[in-house]
Amino acid sequence: MKLSPDAQRIRDNGWKQGSLLKIDKPLAICDTQKVLEIGIYIVVSQDCDIQTPSLQIEPYVEIILCQQKDKIDGNYTKGKNPRRIHISLSKGKEKMPFECEAKNRFFLQRSHLTMTKPCEEVFVSKDVVTDFINWLVKRYQRDAFPDNFNSRLDFDALRKIFKCEDHENICFILIRLHTEEELPSHECYQTSLILIIDEDISEFEKQKAENILEKLVKGIEKAKSIQVIDSDVLTLNDISANEFLELKRLDFDDFSFAE
Repeated sequence: MKLSPDAQRIRDNGWKQGSLLKIDKPLAICDTQKVLEIGIYIVVSQDCDIQTPSLQIEPYVEIILCQQKDKIDGNYTKGKNPRRIHISLSKGKEKMPFECEAKNRFFLQRSHLTMTKPCEEVFVSKDVVTDFINWLVKRYQRDAFPDNFNSRLDFDALRKIFKCEDHENICFILIRLHTEEELPSHECYQTSLILIIDEDISEFEKQKAENILEKLVKGIEKAKSIQVIDSDVLTLNDISANEFLELKRLDFDDFSFAE
């Protein structure tokens, strides 16, 4: 399909997923009562949707407000919380901490991208874009567990572990239940637990993750009707594709602090 002049300008301006849009003055969004505040927004629409030939077929682009913070909070990195994420934007060699909240998602007329180019003051690395998109996807693809399993977990005790310990290098928790059935109170759930950590971290950081895992196992087994039969600290490269499909992600949102 031949590109329309507007679509060609969007492509020529260099817009793609992960581009940063700088709003210098309040901008009204047509067909809604919302106004975009001054700030930096990350474009989250997929490249093909951003550059598709027809503005009529794909009239909007999805963006999320990025708000600068004093520092990165490990509780909100790597998609640990489904409502907010902390990311680093780059300004030269400097890393600047920002927070994005799911509630600050907007749909902007794609035609606006014909009149401006991506922000050149700061940029997002490919790794950060990947983490960011995975965070968004996770909001729609969270694993579910039996109610009778969830009700046995002492979430207050688990929250204290993550509140007291440095878990910035822990990406997420994977768990395998021996059954998905709703077991009566006298029957025990058997589980396997894996902490997934970043690649190439130091032995010291890995030891911290192992200490967290030990405390996590003890916290889970306080339920008495849940037994952790094995546990480990691994990277994603240590797990086969088939094994990964058999595991579920225990959402870090359950360990987030009250908001």
